[in-house]
Amino acid sequence: MNQKVGILSNREIGCILAQTLGREEVTVSLFPEGVEFQDTEEQVLFCNQYNQNGVSVMLDMESFLLSLESPKRIFIVGEGAFFVEEVLKKLIPHLEPGDILVDLCDGKFTAVPSRVQQVKETGAQYLSTGFLQGGESFSKGFSLLPGGSFQAYDAVRDVLMVLCAKMDGDFYCCPYIGPDGSGQYVKTVHDGLAACLLQIYVEAIAMTRTLLGCDNDTLAEILSEWHDHECGSFLLDVLCQVTRKYDRETGSPMIDVVMDRLETEAGLAWTLESGLALSVPMPAMYAANEMASFSGLKNERIAASKLLKPIPVRAMDTSSQKAFLEEVQHAAYLATLCALAQSFALLKKASDHYTWELNMLSIAKAYQGSSYVRSEALFRVIEALERKSDLNNLFLDPYFKSVAESYAQDLRSFVKKGVSIGLPILCIQSCVGYLDSYRSAVLPVGTASLAWDYVLGSGFARNDRSGSFHGDWQNPDRYLDAELLQ
Repeated sequence: MNQKVGILSNREIGCILAQTLGREEVTVSLFPEGVEFQDTEEQVLFCNQYNQNGVSVMLDMESFLLSLESPKRIFIVGEGAFFVEEVLKKLIPHLEPGDILVDLCDGKFTAVPSRVQQVKETGAQYLSTGFLQGGESFSKGFSLLPGGSFQAYDAVRDVLMVLCAKMDGDFYCCPYIGPDGSGQYVKTVHDGLAACLLQIYVEAIAMTRTLLGCDNDTLAEILSEWHDHECGSFLLDVLCQVTRKYDRETGSPMIDVVMDRLETEAGLAWTLESGLALSVPMPAMYAANEMASFSGLKNERIAASKLLKPIPVRAMDTSSQKAFLEEVQHAAYLATLCALAQSFALLKKASDHYTWELNMLSIAKAYQGSSYVRSEALFRVIEALERKSDLNNLFLDPYFKSVAESYAQDLRSFVKKGVSIGLPILCIQSCVGYLDSYRSAVLPVGTASLAWDYVLGSGFARNDRSGSFHGDWQNPDRYLDAELLQ
């Protein structure tokens, strides 16, 4: 048949990608894993649904592989921790020199090198590609983050450009990210950032509901107003829609019906793991993860709430409400900038550490093109990176610096209110410490290094000369002799 592209998938999104390519006259063979085990009638229905516009459904691996032109270009789109591994076991014996596998499945970037090596031994190439969905109509495309050899990327670039979203008419949201694993890494950081931003917004919502005591419809209007200004984002728009909904059975707002439980997001956990390994401070993301962890302690929290008296909350005076809402909006926006700064600082450190040479501007544009973190704030990131592409931290940019200076007191006031009424707002609260720490020429940690040297002999640095020193702490004399460690 000489189909130009093969898609092997166990998810509906794989079928959607096949239809997208077919509509653009890119012939596709679709192998939907699992359909081969359905009964004949279900198989016929499936084939009738997708056998159109250049898409041909194949129900066995042999037919799938024989239908593709050589060299083969196969996209793997799946769900489940073992899907990619199982697919590779089936595909590798049939790969030939020049074939290219494009992996669009979620996964940990550290798993990529071993897969690359397995595929490389056949003479084929493996392109691990982060896959971002924007939550809107699939017709607008996706953001794709390919990492691997540039030769492999170049060989499938025409297909990626058909599938991806576009910005400003000339930027295709499928930029080459870098060497093996880098595309999955950038996708992982996106997922961690999305979880963090969502937690910032829900903390702002919790504070607003608690102090204003507003009804559901009023809250939705407040969020809609925020969305129309600098806080505008895909996630905030989702929250606007969520807060408008009522439970049909009870008539109660859905935000009152839902259990306060949240699963820890894998991408967030992997991002934090990398942040620890690279010594990049990411307090907002840690706080978001902590809130998810606390949510799992439901029974313990209920028991503790009966032992520890709640802090009384007084209704806010009507005359103060307008100023308060502006304060919340400013605090949430500055916290959003903090989350973005932490994420891009991690990407910059990872790029330097792994010698990936990541293009931060392209990554920011790809995030903005079609992903859960697209927002007005991300446009400001793009502008900052256009001014200076190699920023170590976004708060070194004039715009970010000006917002930090203008909104710092509102952020502090917001956090002070939350602490005073016992409302857990760990994510936004962490942003105060982040900004204070980043702008401090001297941090309150030096004395701790002296203490560890006293206990462990681990050494300490001095601010008047270079090198690592160890103190003669057992000497009773008041003046310490510090020798240079070799």
